Amino acid sequence: MQTNNSLTESFQARDYPINKVVDCLSGNTGLTEQTIYQNILVKGERYLVLSSSTEEETRLGKIPICEIKGKELKVFENNEAILVCRNGTYAGATFFLEKGKYAITDHAYLLVLRADCPFQVSLKWIMFQYRWRILDYSSHSANATWNMTGFFEDVTIDIPSYNKQLELVQTYEKIESIQQKLESILRSIHDVENKQLGYPFVRYQEKDVPISSVLTFLGGNSGLTEEYLYSQIQSDAERKYRIMTGSTDYSISQFTHKCEHPKDSTKYISVLEGKPIIHIVRKGKAGSSAYFDKGNYTVTDDAYLLFLKDTPQKTLVDPQALLQINLKWLALELKSRFFDYASSADNGTWNKGKFFDEVKVDIPSIAEQNRIVEVYSELETLDHRIIILQKRVLDLLNKQVTQD
Repeated sequence: MQTNNSLTESFQARDYPINKVVDCLSGNTGLTEQTIYQNILVKGERYLVLSSSTEEETRLGKIPICEIKGKELKVFENNEAILVCRNGTYAGATFFLEKGKYAITDHAYLLVLRADCPFQVSLKWIMFQYRWRILDYSSHSANATWNMTGFFEDVTIDIPSYNKQLELVQTYEKIESIQQKLESILRSIHDVENKQLGYPFVRYQEKDVPISSVLTFLGGNSGLTEEYLYSQIQSDAERKYRIMTGSTDYSISQFTHKCEHPKDSTKYISVLEGKPIIHIVRKGKAGSSAYFDKGNYTVTDDAYLLFLKDTPQKTLVDPQALLQINLKWLALELKSRFFDYASSADNGTWNKGKFFDEVKVDIPSIAEQNRIVEVYSELETLDHRIIILQKRVLDLLNKQVTQD
């Protein structure tokens, strides 16, 4: 067992001010994609432009030394640095920069080791070990910013031996490698999930079936807003209807009872009971879809609920037989087709009328439908497991590893 003295000796410093270890370099005001384009033909050594975004998206291209708004371009070269996103969605996020030639926009900062720091310090160790502290100084508003001043005024760090720092870096890099592998697997799963089915079916019940002959829909309840639903919360009625909105964040479920319609007190809101559904976003991320098992649902006017007609259509192949359809299979089959009927505007809308008028679908045997659903269900299970693993790995990356 280590004594307190040996623990102290294993550290170069305790509670040492961060502002005596690293300096902060600010970016270039006015360094935009347009500026890069305007200087594309200018000769000279070029510098990679970085901004405030995710690691891949930070790269805006390269630019030579030039003047921007009457000032010479500030560059950083031949040294390591930590890039800290200054504002936006990723405010406070950090990325390590190996030695290279860089220029940054005013949406980011660079943290660099001070030349006069009296201790041996690994910059990569600082990023990994104190990533959580850096994030602490990011605001949580829609237009988040990183509080550089507060960080440099408040934060102190414990500096272990240089060898201990390198050991910790290796530990973090192993965790980060696992995270990258999980992300790659998840992207592959999502690619498969989002592709239109190309499975070579063997038997078909019917081909070119008008979608309007097998599906119908429930339109949104106009006026069914959060404010209105809140006004109904005091009711003793059982809240058994899940509210489907224009959101695709299905991790949050809200329920209501069969309340009075917000715009017509003579009737109740429209609901579905005991049916599986396909949720279609009507505006916003228009055309986004998801399947939900049998349940009780209602919907706002930002979405539609599609469901199978009560009376199945007879097949032409065998007039005595009825079409058998697994709605989850149909949701998978039509996933990419739904987007074909969404406008491309930022606040796009989904064209229900045109979809029901134009779309036709080939219906394979129910056994083949069910097999496809089984395969995709296995993918969904794997997807959920990897997301849970990712969260655990990210928690590890954003936590301080014990240095003692």
